[in-house]
Amino acid sequence: MTPEELDTLCVKAALTVQEAKQSADFSRASNPATGKLICVLEERLNKAKSDKTIASNTSLAKYWEGITKSKRPNHAMTCAVCFGTFVRTEQIDEKTYDLCSANMIELAGAISNAVNGEIAHAAIAKAAAQLKERGKDAPKNLRAILKEVKPAKPMDAETAQERLQQIFDDGHLNLAIAGCAAEMCYQTGDDARDSYFALIAAGILVDKHFGETQVETWITERAKAQGNKVATAEEVAQGRAQAEQAAELQAA
Repeated sequence: MTPEELDTLCVKAALTVQEAKQSADFSRASNPATGKLICVLEERLNKAKSDKTIASNTSLAKYWEGITKSKRPNHAMTCAVCFGTFVRTEQIDEKTYDLCSANMIELAGAISNAVNGEIAHAAIAKAAAQLKERGKDAPKNLRAILKEVKPAKPMDAETAQERLQQIFDDGHLNLAIAGCAAEMCYQTGDDARDSYFALIAAGILVDKHFGETQVETWITERAKAQGNKVATAEEVAQGRAQAEQAAELQAA
């Protein structure tokens, strides 16, 4: 395409990204396409620098802003890295790139960034295979590859509390509770034991906060809704007493 055609497409892509802020799904769909344009634009920029027709210290971000009058989109930039790494070096073809989900493309781009764009790195070949296969586990496999080349930094307790609070504030408390229970099933030994009693202790605290009457009402309502046998007040109290006893033993 001509330089004018590329500029026009970049401007349209920038407008699309701005409009996409109204829809997360649309944004994810637009990033891979915008990434391709960013990659081609960067190649043009590099050639212009080589030909000494543009200042050698001109950044891609500034070049993009000069054409589109908007900031370069970060997610699309990661897609551009994927396009440059895998398509331009013929690790995969463009059709394969277009068929991959935005999530897969961004993960592949992140893998390339983690290995500094080293095409010969084993992680690049592994990622290319996942992009070609596009299996149902491809995103999970790509995340595993990324973890190999870019291990996550351990999170301190203060940061963990801040993240948890954000999850709670955003209305995802139930999701977090369910996730904790599911994660516990993968634990063994002392870790499993400690998590189990921590969960019991949390349950006791919640029971005491809401009170026996409210808890029993909820349990009865849930049992009726599910068509199950409704527990008697005595059975509920007995279960609570057993849980409290177990927690006290753990604390001792």
